[in-house]
Amino acid sequence: IINKDNQILESKTYMGKNASDVLIEYLFEIEKTWLIAYLNKNVPMLELTDEEKFTYGRSEVCHICKKVFTEDDPKVRDHDHTDGIFIAAAHNSCNLKRRNQKCLKIYMHNGSKYDFHFITKSISKKNVRNIYILPYNMENFRMIKFNSFMFLDTLAFLQSSLSQLADILKDSNHDYPLLKQSHILQTNG
Repeated sequence: IINKDNQILESKTYMGKNASDVLIEYLFEIEKTWLIAYLNKNVPMLELTDEEKFTYGRSEVCHICKKVFTEDDPKVRDHDHTDGIFIAAAHNSCNLKRRNQKCLKIYMHNGSKYDFHFITKSISKKNVRNIYILPYNMENFRMIKFNSFMFLDTLAFLQSSLSQLADILKDSNHDYPLLKQSHILQTNG
């Protein structure tokens, strides 16, 4: 689980039978112990620094919609509700529409054709709240949402094949900061 600063908050690795059951149990455990509190955090905005006040004062367009502020939709201070840090100037209406994330988004590559089948079987054994499934058809799902979790298929967001994207990433000299933080890389070299 990665936060907005691309730092790993939580990590679990498991290989074996009933991996989807283990995943769902793990998710329910973190939901109970810390996830709901994290998602519902509402920290008031910290006092602005002189530099932030200057930036806010000079802002002429909303950082969300990129349109000019008006008398009908004035400039307000947008901040991150998880840490209280000022983000930028925004329209009042844009600021009110921008909400904190209310669920943990979990991305699975080609999940609709493979992993989502196991996930649905695992959650059918559990007492889940607010289940919502967005299907492609009767066999493949675009999204599965329940409790505080939303499973999404990364394939729906890719503009190229995974192989092409891996080649592009390899050629880019990317330093893989998330992978370097992970338990897998730290233990396997």
